[in-house]
Amino acid sequence: MNGPSNDHSEYKELHDHPGSENYEVVSILDPEYLIRQTLVDRDKHQLIVNTKTTPFKEEDTEYKRLKVSTTGELIDEGPIYTLLKDGTLWYTDHYNNWIINGDTTRYKFKDPLTAEEKRDFDRWFEKFKELYNGASYVYIDISDYYLKVDKEWYIIADTLKERPSNFRKLFPPKEDQQVRMIDLEDQSPDYYVPPEKRDSSLIREIDYESVYSEEINEGWDSYTYSAGWWYLQVYMPGGDTLRIKRYSDIRNPRMKLYKIPEQYGGRGDVLFIVLEPKDAHFEQVGGMYVVRPRELGGEGNNR
Repeated sequence: MNGPSNDHSEYKELHDHPGSENYEVVSILDPEYLIRQTLVDRDKHQLIVNTKTTPFKEEDTEYKRLKVSTTGELIDEGPIYTLLKDGTLWYTDHYNNWIINGDTTRYKFKDPLTAEEKRDFDRWFEKFKELYNGASYVYIDISDYYLKVDKEWYIIADTLKERPSNFRKLFPPKEDQQVRMIDLEDQSPDYYVPPEKRDSSLIREIDYESVYSEEINEGWDSYTYSAGWWYLQVYMPGGDTLRIKRYSDIRNPRMKLYKIPEQYGGRGDVLFIVLEPKDAHFEQVGGMYVVRPRELGGEGNNR
């Protein structure tokens, strides 16, 4: 890392970045947002983003779930809930299919058991096995099984004392038969190895300027903590270079780089950047940004 004497005037934070000759930097979520989860919808070729604001008072926090196009355009905003791998948005007593088909209707889970079946373990178990064996997805939450059979969801309470102690091992969740929500691979280099050993084909550390430092003594370990400005260059197809500055600790700029795979509708010349905020340093902001061609014609240049 070099000293702070270099000229960094061309380096800008993402929320104030002019882009380059052929690429623009567009804000999807502003600096006050913490991005909690970013997945790609395998079927719809969209990003599904779960995010929240980071206000001073926790009670002022706002939560959002967004659909974002593969070029960074906001498509829709929908319910938060818990997102299952098949695209279902789950809550304790209902679910909806907003991700699957845009429907925000709250559907109650179907109860397949009569009152008598709920009290008789043999009859309960017979019905449970029928649904479990036919289910394409099984989600377990505390004492309840949620089973998806032919696009319908059922709920069965797993509370009868007669059931064997290893029941959950005999009937585990089924969450890998209908995987629609795909994790994206962070293409950032490993910042915990020396700069000369990092993969710098997409992004390169040019400089680091310490602004804050303190001695940390944890008894068994002592070290100097430092935070300051990272100066980074991002290399885009066609030869454009974006010069970015980012406030973070000395170990890691706390930013993730995503390119959506072509098989899910992505382009090699569209890059998503997610920033991780930190309360201790107000300069270390959050947000989500897309770097994309100023002219979005054709399929773009793949790298």
